Amino acid sequence: MLIKERRQNDGTNPSQTSSDLLQSTPHDNLPTSVNEVGSVTESIEAMKISKRVGSSIANLPICLDTFRKLNCVYAKRSSHSTDNPSSNFLWRVGDMAVVFDLMQKQIIYRNLNTYLIIFKALHVKGGIRQAPFALERMRKEGFVLNGYSYNGLIHLLLQSGCCKQALEVYRRVVSEGIKPSLKTYSALMVASGKRRDIETVMGLLEEMESLGLRPNVYTFTICIRVLGRAGKIDEAYGHLKRMDDEGCGPDVITYTVLIDALCHAGKLDKAKEVFLKMKSSSHKPDRVTYITLLDKFRKLDEAFGTLDNMRKIGILPNLRTYNTLIGGLLRVNRLNEVLELFDGMESFGMKPTAYTYIVFIDYYGKSGEPDKAIETFEKMKLCGIVPILLLVMHLCIV
Repeated sequence: MLIKERRQNDGTNPSQTSSDLLQSTPHDNLPTSVNEVGSVTESIEAMKISKRVGSSIANLPICLDTFRKLNCVYAKRSSHSTDNPSSNFLWRVGDMAVVFDLMQKQIIYRNLNTYLIIFKALHVKGGIRQAPFALERMRKEGFVLNGYSYNGLIHLLLQSGCCKQALEVYRRVVSEGIKPSLKTYSALMVASGKRRDIETVMGLLEEMESLGLRPNVYTFTICIRVLGRAGKIDEAYGHLKRMDDEGCGPDVITYTVLIDALCHAGKLDKAKEVFLKMKSSSHKPDRVTYITLLDKFRKLDEAFGTLDNMRKIGILPNLRTYNTLIGGLLRVNRLNEVLELFDGMESFGMKPTAYTYIVFIDYYGKSGEPDKAIETFEKMKLCGIVPILLLVMHLCIV
């Protein structure tokens, strides 16, 4: 992946302490007596009082410990018969709302289990993907999420692969007059981009700007990648120009993404222009940039020239690049150069894979040299590479 999201401290990442304290305790430690359940109730009542009078009783340890005990109480309750006369005493959803509200105010991390426990108490089935529906029920029971919680919930949905539901929650957030964070917008744009939903990506960019959020390098890079992959090169260039105009200069990742998009669209000459511009700027091409361009070269001499430049500045190609070069050389019957390249792979820390050997075997088979094809096959086995079915079938044909 060419873009890696920058980690930002917007409250979506748990601290080690909070994460540890929020872990559910084993079932053999669940409260079983009325006294233990009573202690939970007393803690909650203390929190309610503190909430009303604004005292400091509801501190972080009490809040965390109480929520942990509430989790345990609910788990124990779920194993009891509904006819148990103490069931109403054991559990009150309103108390969960009090603890949740204090967790928000104390900025205590709410993880996936936090929401699943609440959903279960509200009899909402289907897991985290039911968040849009569950939020309605939560509000009726007194759960009022703030921007911090909404941002966290959207990220949990995206991490669970629920892009559609994350967008539904996002729309709810905006309708409530709450401004999502820049990181949340970026995450939604990345997820929509993976679904090739250009309209949603560009719509999110427009909406975030209407709320006064200024796109950063990462946000613009996402747009350039999505537009470029869709073949909308002119629009991608438009965003690149806009970055310069607004003083948000592109970085190495932005240029590499644009080169990848140009190569993907078959505009190799344009990609080379961008590459040369990078070399003359302060944003020098890195390993990913070189490999992105190298993999698309049609002229082998040009590819080898780039490979030599990479080695001179200490950047090594990856295995995919070697396989591409080997295949290209064999297609034009430059076997001696291929063998030289192949022999030098391990000196650069690259070990041939089954695919590398398949390229050689295919070449020998088509060249009418079955003995060399079999010899290569045996050499592959000696190197500890397990033959794959496709390779065995190919040998049978040879």
